[in-house]
Amino acid sequence: MILTTLSHDFSPRNSALRFGIESESDTPQDVEIEVVDCDNDTTIARQRLRKVTSAEVNIAPYATLPAEHRPTQLVGTSFGELPTAKYTIRTDGVEATPIRISVNRCEVSAPTIVTTMPLDRTIAYGERDELLLIGGVDDHFAAHIESDQGDDLSLDYTSPTGAVRLTISTEDFERNIGSLSVEITHNGEWLTTLHYRVVRARDKSLRLAWISEKGSIERYTFPAIAKAQRKSEKHTITTSDGLQVVSSTSEQLLLLNSRYEPSHITKALAEIISSTKVWIERRNNLHEVEVLTSVIDSNLFGEPDSVRLTLRQWGIKEGSI
Repeated sequence: MILTTLSHDFSPRNSALRFGIESESDTPQDVEIEVVDCDNDTTIARQRLRKVTSAEVNIAPYATLPAEHRPTQLVGTSFGELPTAKYTIRTDGVEATPIRISVNRCEVSAPTIVTTMPLDRTIAYGERDELLLIGGVDDHFAAHIESDQGDDLSLDYTSPTGAVRLTISTEDFERNIGSLSVEITHNGEWLTTLHYRVVRARDKSLRLAWISEKGSIERYTFPAIAKAQRKSEKHTITTSDGLQVVSSTSEQLLLLNSRYEPSHITKALAEIISSTKVWIERRNNLHEVEVLTSVIDSNLFGEPDSVRLTLRQWGIKEGSI
């Protein structure tokens, strides 16, 4: 039996993860395939193929990651690993070359940076950003960061998997900086350069983080909350001791308006409505929210230039009964 790996490492989980099977016989036969989690050498699924001489198997429905993909809350600029997993198929003791998957939801050609936001960004002092980098096993990444005030920071990292997160914290630099330049290299070769315009934090601003359509964690700071509305509801019963609160629920609706932005930023922000996860980020605190509506406003030339979002924060508190 010949088993062939047809997909490549970091193929997105939302597409097929394909393996090929050749029986080396002209006579059709039944083949039982095991889907194997290579990280703990366990069989997670079985498929029986009936009367085949060759076939393709898609294991994407069985592939999962060991950890949830969430915005990093690390303090300080640093490299780190992203969740990964390895899978293969096996039959009669023969295994195919494993496929490694990660959080990316798009096809990638390593090495690369995965993002939907532009490489020229605005960030407030005190905020953080994170970048999704894809390379290969034991690849070496390095970052050199310089500010317009002469501060600089260099760090490097060898990844055991090739799926890397680079966290950038503005608080590693002087408070009066106006810009940061981030140069990233891969195995000694230039990979990409990002430029950050650093502004003062505004008390009424609200920073959102979300999982983009490509699988990266993106962030954007809305300048202010245009409107906030809070609703609460209590459920009570009457007992011999009087009125008792069984439970209470509350929700807060927030209306946010973005700045007027270039169309490529506005298009990236428009993805928030379809994101599987969206959070409000305040310092080292994340609060997941639901996006109810999204409106894209256009300029006189029909180009998108701002986004309006309605968010819902919710909370449930149980009573004494």
